[in-house]
Amino acid sequence: MATFKKFTSVSAVAAGVLACTLTSNAFADNSDAFQVKRSLKGNMMEVYKVLPEKANSFTDAFADGIVYGRLRVNSFNWDWKNDDAGNLDNRALGVGGNLIYKTAPYYGISATAGLYYTDNPFPGERMPRQNIGKLKAGKDTTSRYNVSTLGTYGFATVAQAYLQYDYSKTTFIGGRQIFESFLTKSNDTKMIPNTFEGYSVTTKEIPNTRIRAAYFYQQKLRDHMTFHDVLTFKDGDGNKWNNNDDAGVHKGL
Repeated sequence: MATFKKFTSVSAVAAGVLACTLTSNAFADNSDAFQVKRSLKGNMMEVYKVLPEKANSFTDAFADGIVYGRLRVNSFNWDWKNDDAGNLDNRALGVGGNLIYKTAPYYGISATAGLYYTDNPFPGERMPRQNIGKLKAGKDTTSRYNVSTLGTYGFATVAQAYLQYDYSKTTFIGGRQIFESFLTKSNDTKMIPNTFEGYSVTTKEIPNTRIRAAYFYQQKLRDHMTFHDVLTFKDGDGNKWNNNDDAGVHKGL
């Protein structure tokens, strides 16, 4: 069995204007406009440090919303000790980011939408179309399905789009969302996180206790542009890269 000789990975979250967040109010104070309002923890779970305050009217719900942005760059170089037809040296590069908009809550109702983008603009850093299946650790910087079928290395996706209702200490969410649990993770280590489509509820009505429940009928893995089945391997046409192709998937389903 071949072993790899060297694996190099470079990952960065750009500390520019988009790495901070901007309020939608054009007259916001300068110190507030460039305040860091969202960050990633060491386990790559995102944390919102600032959220929109309650709106006094329907129009204020949009005017007082917040836009969060991030620039991201990920680069990978996989060098096998024994380079052969089964184990090709491979490389990948992802350049992109995301914009997320949250409305201010109005009578407990709010909305969130997140647009994500990744691309590899440098041909010298791409795996050839015919060898895209040999891409290893950096596969989540692109879509192997898009490369193999369309020849395109970049894509955009609306990975988050949901309505939220907060009442007392309970939160209901319906739509495309991130849901961190022992079974579902965003794994936001590359360009675009894992997200799920369905419904979730979180309540803290019982003191010192958090109860969560969810029903998800679709999932979008990190290297996918569209949502797909949560469990089954391969799509209706037998393409293994257009459905659940995660490393831990049960290929018998």
